[in-house]
Amino acid sequence: MRLSPSLLGLTCVLAMTTSSVSHAQIMQPRKMGMNHTIVSPSNDEDAQKSREEEAKKAVLEALEAPLKNKVKDNKAQPTTPIAIKHLDNPAEDLPYFVPMDDVFEWPYIADLLSSDLTRKASSVAKLNDMPERASPMMLVLAAEYYLNMGNKKQAALYLYAAQLRAQFDIKRWPVPEIDEDNPASFRDHPAYETINLSKDFAKGLTGWFISNKARAELLLQKIEAWDKATPYAYYPTYEVPSSVDMDKWEDLHAQTVETFFADQRKILDVIHGE
Repeated sequence: MRLSPSLLGLTCVLAMTTSSVSHAQIMQPRKMGMNHTIVSPSNDEDAQKSREEEAKKAVLEALEAPLKNKVKDNKAQPTTPIAIKHLDNPAEDLPYFVPMDDVFEWPYIADLLSSDLTRKASSVAKLNDMPERASPMMLVLAAEYYLNMGNKKQAALYLYAAQLRAQFDIKRWPVPEIDEDNPASFRDHPAYETINLSKDFAKGLTGWFISNKARAELLLQKIEAWDKATPYAYYPTYEVPSSVDMDKWEDLHAQTVETFFADQRKILDVIHGE
């Protein structure tokens, strides 16, 4: 059976959902010599939380790295009047698939990467106004912002939309190393980094998403509607390796959407025993 990129992490997701350490194991006293330190359950929990925070920080740094490099590269390249003109074009005036010659770097990347919450909030607000200009990597960072703000529904929308769009990017901008019969080869595409890191970064959000099937189904419908209404007008965070002819993009996109949402529903069926 051929698996699509969105099912590559299914085993990991199931393992995260079902694995746990029993309360009895945590509470069992440790037998040590007289010169020993008893580690209480609360200390164990604090240590675990610290490890999780460090892991999240490492993932976020890796996720932000390509964008930070682009910020550095673009400091000496001021926004041109043409880019400003394009930026002012409302989404309804854009074709659904915008040619690469007509896309450009989103000018608010630095604010999106800022540790200043006011600047980050401002950039996310601008992203909400022009989501068609946000690459999958930027959508993941916006999802991280909303997750930190406690808005899991909006975080899930952007996170899964990012994964969907990254999967389409793999198909419309292929690399020679990819073999359709070998799902592992998708990892050779630069867009796969967004898919992989977004899954690592949002483990807690994924658990919340799959825990309630009815809620997840409503969110999947919302994500699909968002993708349908939002043009593909973003510049990726990497050099495009190659491109399939644009006249084939519509069919590739339809296949990607169908497979992506079918896979998400398969995961929900497995989790909920259906």
